[in-house]
Amino acid sequence: MPADRNVDRRSVRWFAGVGAIVLGSAAWVFVGVSPADAAVLDIRAVCTDSTTVGSTITLTADCTTTDNLTIPDGFTLDGAGHTITVTDTPSAPLLGAAISNAGSSMSIQNLTLNGEYTAAAPNPADSNAPFFGIRFLSASGSLSNVTVTGITRGQTFNFGQAIQVDATAGGPQTVTATNVSVSDFQKNGLTANGEATLNVTGSTLGPPDTSINTAGVAGIAQNSVQYFGSGGTFSGNTVIGYTANQPSTGSASTGMLIFTANNLTVTNNTFGGAGTDYGILLSSGGTGITISFNHLARTATPSGLEDSFGFGAGSFGTTATLICNTFDGWNQNLQNLTQPPCIITPSLHDGTVGVAYSDVIEATTENPTPDLTWTVLTGDFPPGLTLNPDGTITGTPTTAGTYTFTAQVEDPVDGTATREYTITIAAAAPGLSMTKTASAASATGEPVDQLSTAGDVVTYTFHIVNSGNVPLSNLAINDGGTYTGATTPGFSGTGTLGPITCSPTALGATIAAGASTDCTATYTVTQADINNGGSLNNTATASGQQLDSTTFTSQPATASIPVNAATAPPTPTGPTPGVTGVLANTGSTSPLTALPGSIALLAGAAMITVSALLRKRRRA
Repeated sequence: MPADRNVDRRSVRWFAGVGAIVLGSAAWVFVGVSPADAAVLDIRAVCTDSTTVGSTITLTADCTTTDNLTIPDGFTLDGAGHTITVTDTPSAPLLGAAISNAGSSMSIQNLTLNGEYTAAAPNPADSNAPFFGIRFLSASGSLSNVTVTGITRGQTFNFGQAIQVDATAGGPQTVTATNVSVSDFQKNGLTANGEATLNVTGSTLGPPDTSINTAGVAGIAQNSVQYFGSGGTFSGNTVIGYTANQPSTGSASTGMLIFTANNLTVTNNTFGGAGTDYGILLSSGGTGITISFNHLARTATPSGLEDSFGFGAGSFGTTATLICNTFDGWNQNLQNLTQPPCIITPSLHDGTVGVAYSDVIEATTENPTPDLTWTVLTGDFPPGLTLNPDGTITGTPTTAGTYTFTAQVEDPVDGTATREYTITIAAAAPGLSMTKTASAASATGEPVDQLSTAGDVVTYTFHIVNSGNVPLSNLAINDGGTYTGATTPGFSGTGTLGPITCSPTALGATIAAGASTDCTATYTVTQADINNGGSLNNTATASGQQLDSTTFTSQPATASIPVNAATAPPTPTGPTPGVTGVLANTGSTSPLTALPGSIALLAGAAMITVSALLRKRRRA
């Protein structure tokens, strides 16, 4: 669709309470009154299954009405989850409001209002008049957990509003709507007229009665939400629109129509709908209108219907501040409106004096070929850093402190946007810690809890953490030298320690702030270590080089394993030297006493040999 395409003002058809309908250049005024056979009744006269406690009317059952119901001044109607059904007949259409206020205020909660209106054929004049579901007429109040549906006769007359807040007379009024749902309405879903402040949150508005336009009879402009000369806050809602099924010179339906509104904020809502003509349409002036952080999207126009508009947001003679709205599925995102670049970077990370800094501020834009330029508009920017024109922030901070500044981005098509940021630069504070453990195994790999044999293997592990806020280069471990205690690096073994290997940060490399690395080394126990007994002790420190080339060293860490020292072998027992024929320490005399000692020993050996032979023969 061409970017310069405009829509004739006749496409904006709006309803202003008991005011006027504008169709092209003509205007008609209708007063919403009911036919003679309809009555205006206190709601308790019709919904008799109810209780009244103080100023609260609570329904105890569903009810049906063919009359206009009112809520007493200052009262709250609690539907308690029940439904009021509104019906009429073709010969006696119910006009005016199904439920309205009898005084200056009313509140409704926990209620479903269901319209079952009928239409006289075809388009009778007596149904060409205003009718509403719920109406606040010159009254304040609230709606909570309320559903209104079916406020339609399926006609192309510009009447049939689910909820209306009409403050065209009687001074300013305020109505709050929370968790409200409206759908299947003929003209408007939720309308604020005149000096009304309508604050809406957590609600779902739309879709309208889609059968009107899909039936092939077009001409009605349906608006899911409409602010006419009113204001308030519209936040956190879902709005579902539709198409008026008209050519570009005809009616346009909207998700939200903003007509001469004042002091209105529309933020953080989701707009959608099948073939919606306009997500948001502004018209005929107004001041203080902000439209921000909404997601405006639509799905495809139903087959066979016109798709003559398809604007995400458009304007005729009204200015508004647009901030970071997103669009999807439209023929054209913006019509007669400009949205500045949207700065999407929520915050920037902090830095440290002497440590290289890098970050980026990013923005999106409706300009398909943006040419963004970034600058520091106001405030204090960290010394040593630069905000480059492409949004990157680079450099090395030189001074500790907290710096708050406003960044500005400019696009030659979409204009400028700003955002405030704070960067804290910390002073350099190096830190390094190490824990050391030792485990032992035999030469065959069996774990042992003490060293007792030469060839046992000790495995040392080192867990090193850079606990400071600056990197440390040239990582080293010192565990050599003579062991003198737990306060100085040293080793009590008599052999040579194996090499130390580390991962993921190797010795000699740079360990980043907050990072850790694990190291191992082995040692093979010597006989001298066993002979020395006591414990095998090893004390180590870790160190790294700071940015100013000075060395930072950790506290020492010690690991010890006990040693089971070797003992002298026992003295063997046998014949007492120099005594012939006597076995030492036996207390008995050998039968070979008369023989010399050497003969006795030989005889004994011979006897043992004979005995062994005899046993062998017996076994055979």
